[in-house]
Amino acid sequence: MPTPGFATVEIRLTGGDEEIERGRSVPVGKHTVWVLTGDSLTDSGVTTVSGDGTVLGRSGDDSLPGRALAWFSLALDGGAHGRAAEPEITGSKLNGLWRTAALVV
Repeated sequence: MPTPGFATVEIRLTGGDEEIERGRSVPVGKHTVWVLTGDSLTDSGVTTVSGDGTVLGRSGDDSLPGRALAWFSLALDGGAHGRAAEPEITGSKLNGLWRTAALVV
């Protein structure tokens, strides 16, 4: 059981394909989530985070060159009792991959 006031996020990469654990916990109340995206070696496409069919945040309108990083934010609301969230992370342009270097709640 997650500790009240903390979000639990698990991301597991296996065999070159992303596999995202479901059932992440959003704590009670409204939260700003910051995502750091980019790559230290190669260009990065646009990283988009969606939830329930709505875009919550994206890294920008264009790809990032190699050795560039960008922060973007999105809002999550855990409501009065907290809730499970199942955000979808997608990549666009370039090769369709998304790159996330950090996630801060």
